[in-house]
Amino acid sequence: MSGGADAIGGGFSQDASTGGDGKYDLGGRADVEITVSAPYFHGEYKPVDDAGNFRADQWVVRGFNHSDQPVDVRAWVVCANVK
Repeated sequence: MSGGADAIGGGFSQDASTGGDGKYDLGGRADVEITVSAPYFHGEYKPVDDAGNFRADQWVVRGFNHSDQPVDVRAWVVCANVK
């Protein structure tokens, strides 16, 4: 991320609903299991407080496509200049 902004929120987008198994049914085309959707940082870990919180500069989405069909899952991030 350029410009010194921090990632303050994020996630992923798809046309789906999820069952109790945590897998997303993307319009009947595939089963996608999202395992991580979280703030992240590039470089050295530098906590900003005693609780170990950090300033994120990225959002990561990871998962698995359990079918033989291609699937689009789009990661998104909300950024702001935080003081």
